[in-house]
Amino acid sequence: MMEASERTLSVRPIDVSRDGMGVLIREELKQGSFVILRTDLEDIRLQVAWTQEDFGKQDLFRYGLVTTDSKVDLEQLFRSRGCLEG
Repeated sequence: MMEASERTLSVRPIDVSRDGMGVLIREELKQGSFVILRTDLEDIRLQVAWTQEDFGKQDLFRYGLVTTDSKVDLEQLFRSRGCLEG
């Protein structure tokens, strides 16, 4: 059984869609692990779907995170918070 870790990650979002988002993170995460996106209204559980080194960036990794709840619309969430245009 894997041990849960309570730590805050510094994340730079680079793209977002209804079901997921791409991010840059300095820390290395394992594919299949989970992270929590904390908002002012709710916590959203995301799973690491894929990972790759982000060449040309200083020790950053690029991750694809997907929601585990099909009712969550990340794109709408980001729009409602003024983080996306349109």
